[in-house]
Amino acid sequence: EIRDGNDKVIFSKLSRSGTEARLMAVPPLKLVIGNARGVKLTYGDRLIDLTPHAGATISRVTLE
Repeated sequence: EIRDGNDKVIFSKLSRSGTEARLMAVPPLKLVIGNARGVKLTYGDRLIDLTPHAGATISRVTLE
């Protein structure tokens, strides 16, 4: 799930391996990610390191 800067849900989906989604939204973005170990996340041109969240079943990340 992804919420935009207005706390509106802009993406909510259980995705299969290999799925790609591109979104444009107003930051900050609040993400709830399941299986962070299997997720590759880029924000702008930066690759976001989800390693600190890799052991968690559900990870919560905020992107400014």
